Amino acid sequence: MKNIFKLLSFACVSLAFTACVEDIDTPDRGPQPNPEKEIAGVYQGTWTVSYKEATTTTEYSSQGDVVVTPKEYAYAADVTAKVSFVENAGLNLDNTSAANISPLTNANSYQVYNSVTPNGFSKKLDNDGTILDLNTQFMGQIFPRDAQGELTKTDPATLEFVLDFTYTYQKTIIVNRRPRKVDCEEKYHFVGYLNK
Repeated sequence: MKNIFKLLSFACVSLAFTACVEDIDTPDRGPQPNPEKEIAGVYQGTWTVSYKEATTTTEYSSQGDVVVTPKEYAYAADVTAKVSFVENAGLNLDNTSAANISPLTNANSYQVYNSVTPNGFSKKLDNDGTILDLNTQFMGQIFPRDAQGELTKTDPATLEFVLDFTYTYQKTIIVNRRPRKVDCEEKYHFVGYLNK
């Protein structure tokens, strides 16, 4: 009986310190943005690739595209990189990857990235009769600009897309009739525009 009395006393004291709060209405934020739809389209511009084989670096440039296609769920899109280099067909791209789309409110831009390499831009490379499967992470940023080229938050005239990624691998070359492995690197850089 003593224990029940103690328990009831404790419950009464606990309830005395409990306050009732009226329900607070959460303000309506309105329709939420779909950044993947805001930046969707075909960006036309210039691809530059810096190709390094051992200690020799060569730079190539060509016109090409990046296509952003929204997925069925928010903050995700497919990104396709397309370019042909006449001087070195081995550097050509026609690759598609899933990407995350994040609005960067402090920078007034969108970040486009994929940090999981198996889902990044995959590429096959013929290497002395063997095929190399290359994957890479990529990072890009899209800047909304007005008709004067200034960054804007509403009704952009154009969207500027800057995209970078790198492949690193070893390639077999023949030196003095002997095969030799050398380190290679392909650094891709794209700057393109989409008119709204």
